Amino acid sequence: MNVKQIGNDFERDFAKWLSKEKGMFVYNLPNKINGQPFDILAAKNNKFFAFECKNCSKDYFPLSRVEDNQIQAFNKLNSTGNYNYYFIFNFSGDIRVCMAGYIYCYLDTSKTIHKDELLPLNILDSILEVGLSK
Repeated sequence: MNVKQIGNDFERDFAKWLSKEKGMFVYNLPNKINGQPFDILAAKNNKFFAFECKNCSKDYFPLSRVEDNQIQAFNKLNSTGNYNYYFIFNFSGDIRVCMAGYIYCYLDTSKTIHKDELLPLNILDSILEVGLSK
């Protein structure tokens, strides 16, 4: 299986989890030539969430993989007071998460983010449970 297919499968599986397990309306954005700022849009109870899925073949994520349109989307969402923008990482089945702001803080550095710096998926599960219950 090629890298693109692995990434697409991860996005699809995460979108299904949001839909089936969290009861959210989910839209998996189609891959466009020019790219899109995130892979998945989800909503429930008038709350909007954006997710960027990254498949990682090593135990770290190089910040060089963050695209300019993702930075622009982060800035626009923050300017509207919406901070529900998350990066979801697949480290060979070990799913990790962080708010986009965590990535944004390090963009001007050559830092790579190690998977141990990121939160396990159950933390996102807790965030969504609290955020969606109202």
